[in-house]
Amino acid sequence: RSTTTSASSSSSSSERIPTLSMDSLDAVIFDMDGTILDTAEELCDAIAVARNTMLPSQAPIDGKSVLHDYPNLFGGTLEEFHETLIPADLLDFDRFVELFLAAVKASAPSPAFADVIGGLASLRARYPSLKMGVATTKPTVAAEKDLSSSAVPATLRSMFGFVQGTDKEKNMQAKPAPDVILAAAAGLKCGDMSKTIYVGDTRRDAEAAKAAGCALSVL
Repeated sequence: RSTTTSASSSSSSSERIPTLSMDSLDAVIFDMDGTILDTAEELCDAIAVARNTMLPSQAPIDGKSVLHDYPNLFGGTLEEFHETLIPADLLDFDRFVELFLAAVKASAPSPAFADVIGGLASLRARYPSLKMGVATTKPTVAAEKDLSSSAVPATLRSMFGFVQGTDKEKNMQAKPAPDVILAAAAGLKCGDMSKTIYVGDTRRDAEAAKAAGCALSVL
């Protein structure tokens, strides 16, 4: 089965990300939020809490409003939500992150999508030598915690040979920069990015895959 992988439907053929058959793949690297885990409600609610707390004199918003009104920000960073939702004269990113993380900690863990475990198990059974990993915008520590939470099957984390988050202390740039995908590929010991596919759900995932030189599967 081939995977058509263009970052844009209007891209010329010379700009398209490589197209691969599954038999030629060395590795599959997955985005986490919105691809493996159904985290949209958790993240949007936490962003709304952070915004509402910082702007008590303004009408509150809820997580559904965040999801509906700012779809282009998903797959990006907290900095982008902060700069979009908070007026310039009230910007305080450290406070926004503190409030966001507190809201996430207070929320119930997010579950995996219903077909994830079965799909990963089928992939492993059919292609036993295929390397599988995760590359996510969240920090690695947070990603490891989410993939091992009580809300997901106990076998989920063991499906992946390497989990890489976007770690600021390593000077990693968030997607659409390719840093996290390249780091995950290095962790999986992928020797050829043209034989690696990235599975994601946002425009930033597509742009990051293209920048990394790997194929893309958009969910």
